[in-house]
Amino acid sequence: MAKLKIKENYQRKRSLKEQGKYQIAIMEFLEGSDNSTTMPNKKDVKKVNDQQKPKRILNDYIDNLYDKFRLENQTFKVSRATFYRCRPSNIMPVSFTTKRSCLCIKHQNMALMTSKGLNESLGKSDRALDKFYYRNSNENLLRIVDDMDKEKIGFSKWQRIDIGDGRKKIGLVNVELEANEFKKELVKCADIFRQHVEMVTNQYEEIRKLKENLPNGHVLAQLDFAENYTCTTYDEVQSAYWNKTMVTVHPIVVYFRNIENGKIEHKSFAMISDELSHTATAVLAFLRSLLPMLHELVPNMSCVHYISDSQTSQYRNRYIFNVVAEHVSLFNVPVSWQYFEAGHGKGPCDGVGAVAKRMADNAVKRDKHVIQDAQSFFAWASQSESSINYIWVGKESIAIADIDIKATELKPIKGTMLLHAVFGHNESTIITREKSCFCEECFVDGKLCPDSVCGGWQQHEIKSVSLPDEQTVQREPTQYHNDDWIAATYQGDWYIGQIIDIDLVDGDYNISFLTKTKLRGAYSFKNPTKSDIMWVFSSQILCKVDEPSPVGKCRRAFSLSLDTVIEIERLFLENSSVTGH
Repeated sequence: MAKLKIKENYQRKRSLKEQGKYQIAIMEFLEGSDNSTTMPNKKDVKKVNDQQKPKRILNDYIDNLYDKFRLENQTFKVSRATFYRCRPSNIMPVSFTTKRSCLCIKHQNMALMTSKGLNESLGKSDRALDKFYYRNSNENLLRIVDDMDKEKIGFSKWQRIDIGDGRKKIGLVNVELEANEFKKELVKCADIFRQHVEMVTNQYEEIRKLKENLPNGHVLAQLDFAENYTCTTYDEVQSAYWNKTMVTVHPIVVYFRNIENGKIEHKSFAMISDELSHTATAVLAFLRSLLPMLHELVPNMSCVHYISDSQTSQYRNRYIFNVVAEHVSLFNVPVSWQYFEAGHGKGPCDGVGAVAKRMADNAVKRDKHVIQDAQSFFAWASQSESSINYIWVGKESIAIADIDIKATELKPIKGTMLLHAVFGHNESTIITREKSCFCEECFVDGKLCPDSVCGGWQQHEIKSVSLPDEQTVQREPTQYHNDDWIAATYQGDWYIGQIIDIDLVDGDYNISFLTKTKLRGAYSFKNPTKSDIMWVFSSQILCKVDEPSPVGKCRRAFSLSLDTVIEIERLFLENSSVTGH
């Protein structure tokens, strides 16, 4: 019995030693952005070793992730049971997820078509859906439809729906098709979906490769806008409850290689601003505040790689491309910009944003701080005990960046929505590729080799023309772009707004509208109490206008010149006579 007990203790100690040896590797693997997703809600936390950590949800079933781990780490002899035990408690299986938001519309529509149209139950895992369509060819999918033996097949899908007065919104609609029509739709969607999944996988893999093999002096900065923080107070009157102030929080997580030990380290930043617009202008202002700190953090910095999602109003547009081209002259360091596939940009920034907002809420609940606006948020953050470095970027800085970023008329890059890798070449030229690639042929000694055997690299000239100082209306615009200010009609009146997204297929535009002020008449506008964002038809756009100028002491109202308003009124009357409204 004594020998048996000694043997059991020895095996137990050996098991614990083995678990500790591989625990860090397993933890880093599970925390990878391609294996789990940080829940962005500030309430999604779990206590781990007396510390509050953000919850993460696995992107695939734990069995499949174990197989993937073994393939990527073939020298590790880790049993399946050890792998399960090493999973941190804040990284939760797919089945534990609650309500999910900001999901990929392509994955959700494909999941709805699969579950309701094909009667295939794949659970909540995106990876299971990916494998289903890679495992089944179009012929197999059609065979499944034939075996169902139905004349009509119904399913649901997310799409823009008309809500009247020329307005659209994203909603869930029920669709019923004849069996033959469903087959055509299924094959078309399956082909598009497989290409989408391939791009998602490639971007995660190449960015992971860049991070793991980050050259000395290179910095990887992943950035993303968090959901705006809503200010509250400990004891709040009723009228204040309906007039809450919001704060822009823009996290940035920076990775760099330590010169002394050669290990990859990271540092978290959070830009705080009282400017609520999430545009390329704000991004440039944030970079102007960040880069001097990066030069101090990494004195031998020789290149920056920005990583972001593919939001066209924020990161993937001609203004940011111009920043990439001029980055050396602006910040004295070359740059590349890598984009995740649309709908798949979640990462460490979601965790940083959630932590910052949760700590602010806790400070208010303890009645230790009063956070009523962006300035008081930053004042609290500056003295809080946190590993996050908070940086203030006010409206004034963003206004200056807006003037600079729009000082030249930039030529849009054809196929912008398809680009996922952008490198600066010189002040007027960028080099792009539809897929990121950091192989040994394309990325040699920390430098891009566009003539590599991989191919696909293209050079684009960004032509620029100085804009006139006078505010003018473009009377016959041939094309509108993201961030353009326009006048458009809806609900029997005209309004001005800014384009934040474009549907290249249907030719529709997503507009963030201003509302007309009652005190100043039709020539003045202000930001609405609640965001007024909607999709409109191209036929509803009257013309392009220059950005309205702020007026008043608080500069919360905006005005257009009299000539501009007269021209808009003329076009509005012409449009009304044609449409009969």
